[in-house]
Amino acid sequence: MSYTVKKGDTLSSIAARYKVSLSSLEKANTQIKNPNSIYVGEHINIPGDSFTPPKSTKPAPKPTSSSGSTYTVRSGDTMSKIASSHGVSLSSLEKANPQIHNFNVISVGEKVHIPGKSGGSTPVKAPGGGGSAKGTNAASLAKNYLGKYESQLQAEGVTQPCPTSESCANFVSSMLYKTGAINFRTLGVANLNADLRARGWHVVPASQAKPGDVWICNGAHGESHTELVASESGGKVTLIGSNNHPVESNQQINYDTYSASISGSFILAPP
Repeated sequence: MSYTVKKGDTLSSIAARYKVSLSSLEKANTQIKNPNSIYVGEHINIPGDSFTPPKSTKPAPKPTSSSGSTYTVRSGDTMSKIASSHGVSLSSLEKANPQIHNFNVISVGEKVHIPGKSGGSTPVKAPGGGGSAKGTNAASLAKNYLGKYESQLQAEGVTQPCPTSESCANFVSSMLYKTGAINFRTLGVANLNADLRARGWHVVPASQAKPGDVWICNGAHGESHTELVASESGGKVTLIGSNNHPVESNQQINYDTYSASISGSFILAPP
């Protein structure tokens, strides 16, 4: 599990929040040269084996009826992992658990309600092959927010708190996270690029792009931006994401037919 450092964080406060020892947190982050100096936006690896999971002689039950079931969180669990193991979408799992105030932070022993499969838990299938071995369902989910401003998305809990003029990676990673394509969220384009590649995402030509793939401009020509692939036709890609128009100070979700042609940009597809 990965955590993005926020203002005021220290390694000890992060360790306390995730109920892990400071020493295990430091061992899991050997890239940090000075444990007393971490910066906003930095990624911290949260160790998943610091606690012994509750004793059980039987595996957690999967839902067998429309009424759903209850699952007890174990060490190393994330909402995305729980959704996948029970055959439900991440969005339906989150909707079934309004008592959880931060879906990025769940505790060992916490009870999570698993919705019944007949209650709308089947993931939405994106057009053009999204959700298969190529592409993801994230583009389909993103269409639900077309025309909305970042300030609205943050108020509704769709995206994480951040400056409303710099939310492109926030929106893309939130869509991927909510559809179960990834198990983390981030506010930075460079972090998104590095984290996706570390998980096996790879560059594909525009002609092979699928809905839900991730377009990234990681500093080319001084621009840092990311959006999701919405569609591809004859090598021409249409993107959907959080853009600085019509209002620069408050990004809006809309389609983009220009950015994918920027030299030095690229498209990442899932493994």
